[in-house]
Amino acid sequence: MEVLLAKISKVLNIPKTKKITIPSPLIVNSKNRPGLSPIKMANEALEYKREIGLPTGNYDDGTANYDDLMILKLFQIWTDNIQTQAAITVAIAPGVSITGTAGPVPVQGATTDFAVGGAIIQ
Repeated sequence: MEVLLAKISKVLNIPKTKKITIPSPLIVNSKNRPGLSPIKMANEALEYKREIGLPTGNYDDGTANYDDLMILKLFQIWTDNIQTQAAITVAIAPGVSITGTAGPVPVQGATTDFAVGGAIIQ
């Protein structure tokens, strides 16, 4: 399988990326994250527009800046699609250590086969 993936990667010229390991405390603390905000993303994009000297906000004559409105709408569409259409599949390889409890009894072991699960982006 590795050889096949290497050949496909070479043909497509996809650079290899490093494996990113997220520390467990960060994953556990993820429930405290605010989630995706199209308004926050649009504000950051509009701030960047200001930094590079592009006009933001209504024009001097009071006309709406349709580019600003479009930026907000795009982030709303992206956020909605990510939250309602994205599919996340998680796979756990055989041999991963498992610890837990079954009532008052401590349990220890390892996965013996691949385990698969899903998730929702918020």
